[in-house]
Amino acid sequence: MGIPAAGQLLSISNNAALYSLLGTTFGGNGTTTFALPDLRSAAPNGTTYTICDNGIFPSSR
Repeated sequence: MGIPAAGQLLSISNNAALYSLLGTTFGGNGTTTFALPDLRSAAPNGTTYTICDNGIFPSSR
């Protein structure tokens, strides 16, 4: 699974591992929320960059 990298705010309590990597580099208050980077303008030809939020990406299958 992945979360689109569109600058949205996420809850730290629901995404502690991801918060430990990103911190408040891209926004959020650092107490309850943090933000993902907004990579929409960098994605070529209408594609979407996503950030893996569960498991190993790419999968080992």
